[in-house]
Amino acid sequence: MRFFKKSILWLLATPVLTLIFSLISDFTLTNYINILFILSSIIAILSFVMIIIQEGVLDPTSYGFRRLTYQLSTKKRRQSVADDSFFNPKSAKKDHYVITSWIKYACACNIIYFLISIALAYII
Repeated sequence: MRFFKKSILWLLATPVLTLIFSLISDFTLTNYINILFILSSIIAILSFVMIIIQEGVLDPTSYGFRRLTYQLSTKKRRQSVADDSFFNPKSAKKDHYVITSWIKYACACNIIYFLISIALAYII
Protein backbone atom coordinates (compact mmCIF):
# COMPACT_ATOMS: atom_id res chain seq x y z
CA MET A 1 0.00 0.00 0.00
CA ARG A 2 2.87 2.37 0.78
CA PHE A 3 4.41 1.71 -2.62
CA PHE A 4 1.08 2.47 -4.29
CA LYS A 5 0.60 5.76 -2.43
CA LYS A 6 4.08 7.01 -3.23
CA SER A 7 4.03 5.83 -6.81
CA ILE A 8 0.52 6.96 -7.80
CA LEU A 9 1.98 10.03 -9.50
CA TRP A 10 4.33 7.93 -11.60
CA LEU A 11 1.68 5.30 -12.27
CA LEU A 12 -0.55 7.99 -13.77
CA ALA A 13 1.97 10.46 -15.20
CA THR A 14 3.50 8.31 -17.90
CA PRO A 15 0.22 7.05 -19.44
CA VAL A 16 -1.33 10.53 -19.25
CA LEU A 17 1.70 12.14 -20.91
CA THR A 18 1.63 9.39 -23.51
CA LEU A 19 -2.05 10.05 -24.15
CA ILE A 20 -1.39 13.79 -24.52
CA PHE A 21 1.46 13.20 -26.98
CA SER A 22 -0.55 10.67 -28.98
CA LEU A 23 -3.58 13.01 -29.14
CA ILE A 24 -1.35 15.73 -30.55
CA SER A 25 -0.32 13.40 -33.34
CA ASP A 26 -2.41 10.76 -35.11
CA PHE A 27 -4.08 8.66 -32.40
CA THR A 28 -3.71 4.95 -33.07
CA LEU A 29 -2.97 2.08 -30.73
CA THR A 30 0.38 1.48 -32.40
CA ASN A 31 1.30 5.13 -32.04
CA TYR A 32 0.27 5.07 -28.37
CA ILE A 33 2.45 2.01 -27.68
CA ASN A 34 5.41 3.57 -29.51
CA ILE A 35 5.12 6.81 -27.54
CA LEU A 36 4.73 4.85 -24.29
CA PHE A 37 7.91 2.94 -25.11
CA ILE A 38 9.91 6.08 -25.89
CA LEU A 39 8.60 8.12 -22.96
CA SER A 40 9.00 5.35 -20.39
CA SER A 41 12.52 4.55 -21.57
CA ILE A 42 13.60 8.19 -21.40
CA ILE A 43 12.16 8.70 -17.90
CA ALA A 44 13.59 5.36 -16.70
CA ILE A 45 17.07 6.21 -18.00
CA LEU A 46 17.02 9.71 -16.50
CA SER A 47 15.80 8.48 -13.13
CA PHE A 48 18.41 5.69 -13.13
CA VAL A 49 21.14 8.26 -13.81
CA MET A 50 19.80 10.33 -10.91
CA ILE A 51 19.93 7.27 -8.63
CA ILE A 52 23.54 6.61 -9.64
CA ILE A 53 24.51 10.20 -8.93
CA GLN A 54 22.71 10.30 -5.57
CA GLU A 55 24.21 7.00 -4.41
CA GLY A 56 27.69 8.37 -4.89
CA VAL A 57 28.86 5.76 -7.38
CA LEU A 58 30.93 8.35 -9.21
CA ASP A 59 32.49 9.82 -6.05
CA PRO A 60 35.63 7.62 -6.11
CA THR A 61 36.27 8.63 -9.72
CA SER A 62 35.86 12.28 -8.84
CA TYR A 63 38.10 11.76 -5.81
CA GLY A 64 40.83 10.24 -7.97
CA PHE A 65 40.77 13.07 -10.49
CA ARG A 66 40.78 15.75 -7.78
CA ARG A 67 43.72 14.08 -6.01
CA LEU A 68 45.58 13.78 -9.31
CA THR A 69 44.92 17.43 -10.08
CA TYR A 70 46.17 18.37 -6.61
CA GLN A 71 49.34 16.27 -6.98
CA LEU A 72 50.12 17.63 -10.47
CA SER A 73 49.55 21.26 -9.55
CA THR A 74 52.38 23.65 -8.79
CA LYS A 75 53.76 23.99 -5.28
CA LYS A 76 52.30 27.48 -4.94
CA ARG A 77 48.83 26.24 -5.95
CA ARG A 78 49.10 23.23 -3.59
CA GLN A 79 49.86 25.53 -0.68
CA SER A 80 46.87 27.75 -1.48
CA VAL A 81 44.40 24.83 -1.63
CA ALA A 82 45.95 22.55 1.01
CA ASP A 83 43.09 23.17 3.47
CA ASP A 84 40.34 23.03 0.86
CA SER A 85 38.26 19.85 1.20
CA PHE A 86 37.25 19.89 -2.47
CA PHE A 87 40.62 20.33 -4.15
CA ASN A 88 42.52 18.27 -1.55
CA PRO A 89 40.02 15.58 -0.50
CA LYS A 90 40.79 13.26 2.40
CA SER A 91 38.25 10.51 1.72
CA ALA A 92 36.67 9.08 -1.40
CA LYS A 93 33.08 8.66 -0.21
CA LYS A 94 30.74 10.25 2.29
CA ASP A 95 29.55 8.30 5.31
CA HIS A 96 25.87 8.54 4.39
CA TYR A 97 23.97 9.24 1.16
CA VAL A 98 20.36 10.35 0.97
CA ILE A 99 18.40 9.06 -2.01
CA THR A 100 15.03 10.68 -2.44
CA SER A 101 12.29 8.09 -2.61
CA TRP A 102 10.43 9.51 -5.61
CA ILE A 103 13.34 8.69 -7.89
CA LYS A 104 13.17 5.00 -6.99
CA TYR A 105 9.43 4.90 -7.68
CA ALA A 106 9.81 6.80 -10.95
CA CYS A 107 12.46 4.38 -12.13
CA ALA A 108 10.51 1.28 -11.08
CA CYS A 109 7.20 2.40 -12.60
CA ASN A 110 8.78 3.40 -15.90
CA ILE A 111 10.73 0.16 -16.18
CA ILE A 112 7.41 -1.67 -15.75
CA TYR A 113 5.80 0.52 -18.45
CA PHE A 114 8.82 -0.11 -20.67
CA LEU A 115 8.34 -3.89 -20.33
CA ILE A 116 4.57 -3.59 -20.85
CA SER A 117 5.09 -1.62 -24.06
CA ILE A 118 7.48 -4.29 -25.36
CA ALA A 119 4.96 -7.04 -24.50
CA LEU A 120 2.12 -5.12 -26.18
CA ALA A 121 4.22 -4.56 -29.30
CA TYR A 122 4.79 -8.31 -29.63
CA ILE A 123 1.13 -9.11 -28.99
CA ILE A 124 -0.07 -6.72 -31.72
